[in-house]
Formats: sequence, C-alpha cells, structure tokens
Amino acid sequence: NNVISLQVLKTLQSAISFKLAGIDDLSLSYGIIESFVEFLSNEIDNLKETMGVEAVAFSGSLFENNKLFAKTVKEVSSNHKIYFNNQLHIDKNNLFYVDKIN
Repeated sequence: NNVISLQVLKTLQSAISFKLAGIDDLSLSYGIIESFVEFLSNEIDNLKETMGVEAVAFSGSLFENNKLFAKTVKEVSSNHKIYFNNQLHIDKNNLFYVDKIN
C-alpha cells in the first residue's frame, strides 16, 4: 500500500483548468515542470527519511532536456548529494536512479 506514483489524471485536470482560465502556454508548461520537479524532490526527501538514501544520480532521456535537468538538480541538491554515474548516461536507455551510500 506504500506505492508512490504521479497522478497523471490530476495533473491533466489541473493543466486543463489553468488553460481554460486563460493561462498562456509558456506559463502553463513552466508550472507543470515546477510541479514535477517538486514531486521528484519530495519523493527523494521521503526516501532519505525512510530508507536513509544519501545520494542521487540522474540518468534517462527525460533529463536530456537542459531546463528540466537544471531545475531538478537545483531543487534536489539543497538536501542531497548528487553524483553523475558514467555507467548510467543520460540517454534514451536509462531511467532516473537513486542510490544509498554505505
């Protein structure tokens, strides 16, 4: 029952509501990115509390977007060490990866 997931339908409902209220596309996309980065940061904080996670490594095609990657690194680095793993390149074959340091 401790499943952590991003509620895509709630995100879409919120985005549609803002769009119907007249928000411009750039502000809407920025808000979605902000919310997603905050979600990632909160979940990583929860992992630190519950499992003792001390370090984070990013990889995966999602982080090929420089703006998203920079925003995520800025948000997460305030509470966690960030490492770049040469074996888990940021490309289309990998995913976001969190590791515990002994």
